[in-house]
Amino acid sequence: MRTIEERVAYLEGAMENLPSRMDRLEQRMDRLEQRMDRLEQRMDMLSARIDMVIARMDTHFRWLVILFVTVVLSIITMIANLILTLFHR
Repeated sequence: MRTIEERVAYLEGAMENLPSRMDRLEQRMDRLEQRMDRLEQRMDMLSARIDMVIARMDTHFRWLVILFVTVVLSIITMIANLILTLFHR
């Protein structure tokens, strides 16, 4: 069994190491915060790129709908002209 003096000496030694351990912990936390900031910047850039792709897809979709409607109207017009031509003969 340890004596009281040995226990107090152990605690004093632990207390002497505490500031350096706290400094190392603070440095690690600073590095972690920097890494998190870089990750957040990357995520923001990725989000901006995704928004650009979505905007492009939206534009392409609109053009496809316009093209589809134009083709359908052209086909309807051609069929109507064909029917009118057959009835006028």
